[in-house]
Amino acid sequence: MYACIHVPQITKRTQPALQELAVQFSPTLEWNGPGTITFSLAGLTSLFGTAAEIASEIARRGMQLDVHGNLAISTNPDTALQAARNFPGVTVIPPGHERAILSDLDIRRLPLPEAMQETLASWGVRTYGEFAELPPLGVVERLGAEGLRWQDIARGAGSRAYLPAREAIEFRRRTDLDHALDNLQPLFFVINGMIRELTRELERHGVAARQLHLDLGQGRHPAHQRTLDFPVPLRQPEALFKLAQLDLEANPPLHAITAVGIAITPMNPQVAQGGLFTATAPEPAQLQITLARIAAIVGEDNVGAAELLDTHRPDAYLLKPYNAATPHKPHHNKPQVTLAIRIYRPPRQAKVTIDKGHPARIAAAGITGNVISHAGPWRASGDWWTHSFYAREEWDVSLSDGGLYRVHLEPIDRWFVSGVYD
Repeated sequence: MYACIHVPQITKRTQPALQELAVQFSPTLEWNGPGTITFSLAGLTSLFGTAAEIASEIARRGMQLDVHGNLAISTNPDTALQAARNFPGVTVIPPGHERAILSDLDIRRLPLPEAMQETLASWGVRTYGEFAELPPLGVVERLGAEGLRWQDIARGAGSRAYLPAREAIEFRRRTDLDHALDNLQPLFFVINGMIRELTRELERHGVAARQLHLDLGQGRHPAHQRTLDFPVPLRQPEALFKLAQLDLEANPPLHAITAVGIAITPMNPQVAQGGLFTATAPEPAQLQITLARIAAIVGEDNVGAAELLDTHRPDAYLLKPYNAATPHKPHHNKPQVTLAIRIYRPPRQAKVTIDKGHPARIAAAGITGNVISHAGPWRASGDWWTHSFYAREEWDVSLSDGGLYRVHLEPIDRWFVSGVYD
């Protein structure tokens, strides 16, 4: 059974009292708009008796909290919601009588989409009962699956899942240290213990960490703050601690630590189904630790997944955090034979001899030869309104050394070898 309380003229003062009233009977609440709340009555018959006795107890406690509204009890939440919004006082709907009790309600009381409301009006449908009498197959054909769902609600036979609102839970810990710590090792001992407490909380609530925030107090100096973003949700304490340790080793605080604060931003854990013919991917937690170790060596800005930029500028890309949660989808189309080019970074400066308007000989570090055949030029320029302005003239050349290369000319009359084709 479900109960719904609707307070037509809700105020800021009454709203907390309405929630307090509902919490006295159920820990799971579903808000259906300002002043309307639905909650489950599962297990309350053994405490209060019949549905009518439960309704009497809810009404009595509502009077004590100065909550004045409509109360309805039914076997499904949608029927209780419709009854509370449309019938004054207390309404207890016995099982099997939902359709009969709702049948005389004006169809305009049902919050239908405007187009659907106009269609029903053109059919001459005026009440819930008349809507319920329509053949379901015809409703689906003319109003779609959404129309059939509303018809079920009008019949008192709604079967949607009950969606209780999850209370916002904060996963944070803070402790003031008895003695300032100027060494990372004892600080890691404190952080490790706090992370283990927080991960136990995460497991109890069925969530994982999307972000970890470190707030290290430094006495009279500004706090040392770090935020770790995880491409995949984690809740293994060892992995979270190791990532925090690597980050602090790469970005140590400048002063002695007097307080430690840790906060975790939660999200639902990732669930993935492996395939029999899919290559095994690295464990996400271990992969994040490996990436953090690489970042500590080469720098955070040099680790990630390359993403092409929407520009014609050659070799334009951006490094973004690697997201192991996005699986690679193999292509089953017939493979196409294409040439791959290995880009030189930085490009190799070259001396180019021009003959009849095209490169005739090229000499660069490790590359020397006469041009046997060529294609081009291809000219490109853009981003003139920014500091990354580019303009170049590109050629593909085949040299007498047997290689196929991409060369380009920049506006300052300097030639470069951009890459070599495999």
